[in-house]
Amino acid sequence: MNNRRLLPLIFCAPFTAYAGLAVADSLTKIASNDQVLQTYQQGNAGGQQPQLVTQEDGSTRIEWRGGVSLDAYSQNISSGNGSTNSPLRTGDYYRGVIQSDLRGIGPGGDTSYFQVGMTHTDDRAVLSLYPRQINALHIGRVGQGYQIAMGDVAPNFSALSSALAARGVLANIQLGQATVSGYGGVVAESWEALETLVPRNQFLRDVYGFKAEYAFTPGFKAYLTGQSADERDGSITNATLASFANPAKGRSGTLGFAYQDGPLQITGETGASHYEQTNTDSRSGNASLLDAAWTGQEVALRGGYHDINAKYTNLISYTATPGIEEVYANADWRAANWISLGTDLRNSKFRTLATSIAASTTTDTDSGGLRANINFGPEYPGWGVALQHARSDARESVNGFHTQNKQSSAMLNYNSPTWMAGAGYGYATMRNQASPSTDSDTPSWNLTLGKTWTDADNIAPASWSINTNLSASFQDQKIIGGSSTKNTNYGLNINAQKVNWGTLGIGLTSGYLTQPIAGPTLKQRSAQIDASHPFSTQGAFKLYARHTKSNVGSETLKSAERLAGAQITYNF
Repeated sequence: MNNRRLLPLIFCAPFTAYAGLAVADSLTKIASNDQVLQTYQQGNAGGQQPQLVTQEDGSTRIEWRGGVSLDAYSQNISSGNGSTNSPLRTGDYYRGVIQSDLRGIGPGGDTSYFQVGMTHTDDRAVLSLYPRQINALHIGRVGQGYQIAMGDVAPNFSALSSALAARGVLANIQLGQATVSGYGGVVAESWEALETLVPRNQFLRDVYGFKAEYAFTPGFKAYLTGQSADERDGSITNATLASFANPAKGRSGTLGFAYQDGPLQITGETGASHYEQTNTDSRSGNASLLDAAWTGQEVALRGGYHDINAKYTNLISYTATPGIEEVYANADWRAANWISLGTDLRNSKFRTLATSIAASTTTDTDSGGLRANINFGPEYPGWGVALQHARSDARESVNGFHTQNKQSSAMLNYNSPTWMAGAGYGYATMRNQASPSTDSDTPSWNLTLGKTWTDADNIAPASWSINTNLSASFQDQKIIGGSSTKNTNYGLNINAQKVNWGTLGIGLTSGYLTQPIAGPTLKQRSAQIDASHPFSTQGAFKLYARHTKSNVGSETLKSAERLAGAQITYNF
């Protein structure tokens, strides 16, 4: 699909708004069509007006909501190695964000909508290539038994078929027990890349797909999908990437079902794909998934089998990883009111695709885990313990080397309306026969302590509150060869709010990282504060500042960032 043809279709799509209710902030009022148009025109001088269509009862609702925020800030950046340690730059900048949601709701509930969000800034650390970015664009209509959407669409038919974000058209219609869905559009990095306002680092990809589903019974559905994707040759405008990138095209189709009977759920899908890429041999592959779950009052069981051939390639889905064959089972059991137990077991084989320079390899991994959550009962309200243990053993097919990982942890928690505390300990080990020098044992600690002050009581809600939280963590990765890396962090957060006054937030962090082989200790420091005050029920003003120092102790890695700014927001 040519994007020059697609964009007019999206931007000029008819938006048929119903008549009868004036635009309102949070409530809508019954009004005549003329009154609706007058109210809309007052708030949108010079803008295109909605076309009102008289309904049988002569009334409908038009709702328009949105928000605007504007930031003005100044930042000072210093770095020990020029500008390579931070994407930020010294200077004065602004950032504006706008979002709007216009809806027409008919007497029968049918809804037409237009939603748009946009950012505009001169800060290249926020938008590196272009001062404007369309964050979201949605146009559509939804009603009983049908839906059509244009702009940013996300067809998510199933794991093996279509699961991606595109810019185009998506529609579905229900015909009795059957539902038919389809989409067409372009996959691009952004709206700006679609129109060549910024360089393209990826091929534009034209995508199409459909899904036909039939409900044989309320609990059993079967479906058929088909999808196609074609990357446009020459659509990468980044000269470096374009010199070695080859466009591809793919086709795939799947059959699947979903069954539910009370606590039992079973889903399955099988598919086949064909993939072609310039200067590369074409390939075809297949994939199958089967998953089941049973949920009772005290026990929940899940299990499944997945087999996705390494040659299975789907340019329409990001959820199916080629080369995975796995079987898994897990269970959760509420053994008593004071304890719940869980376990996970999985065997997975990851097979790489053979190429002209490398043979296919397989990594076979067995993994499992145990977990328990214990509370101390009504005699010790708020107290609990969480225990976990996980282990994995991976074997490489080429040399037979094993990689073993183990991790155990225990966390003691306390929660009450005014206090929160936690103390945890963990121990992890890693052994890799292919690289014994990386073998390590890693103990770790973490502590948290929180307190809430408020004037709330059993009668009246809080008019003010202050929340404080202290945290500390320590990790020591001990390399078997003798060196170690220690990572220590501390934090303090204070958040206060008062009705009609606003909010205040303060955050302080400190930490350091020691490096092996006598490297310098790297220190991290940060302090930030923000205060907001509402000037109406819909608007607020905020001041904020931040000072961050990173990698202090290394003359080449160190950097410092100072930022101060103001923000005004208004929701309508």
